[in-house]
Amino acid sequence: MSALPKPTPNGAPLPVCPGAASAPLTISIQDLTVRFGEVLAVDRVSLDLAEGEFVSIVGPSGCGKTTILNLLTGLVPLQDGRITMLGKAPFVGNPDVAYMLARDCLLPWRSALDNASYGMEVRGVDARERRARAADLLARVGLKGFQDKYPKHLSQGMRQRCALSS
Repeated sequence: MSALPKPTPNGAPLPVCPGAASAPLTISIQDLTVRFGEVLAVDRVSLDLAEGEFVSIVGPSGCGKTTILNLLTGLVPLQDGRITMLGKAPFVGNPDVAYMLARDCLLPWRSALDNASYGMEVRGVDARERRARAADLLARVGLKGFQDKYPKHLSQGMRQRCALSS
């Protein structure tokens, strides 16, 4: 007999991701500690995530949520502890990792299409191919017809979808 999930405060059971407990680990964080000078940003955090699990990191401002995400993307070097993603240490530019910031980082002097194609431009993708792929991505997120608009002409939601396309 398997244990049922503990109910939420309103009595509803917590959702369970089928098979997650038996799925292979995709992210493993062990005894993670990070300091920025005298500030202890992350204190001995351990967490194992299996394929298919959905997890939210919640806490007050300054508790280390973004620091953990930056460690997972390789943007912040590991100080103490261990992190593996699919059995490998995190590294900048990992094509298997996507990170959506709370605020978009669109370049205000570039159109939505040029912003969406920027990552491909940096990687040296041919101009015609990157424009076609960027236009397709913008269409997929509901921004067809807005390719030539600049960030200041887009709503915040549209800006986020444009950033997601890049």
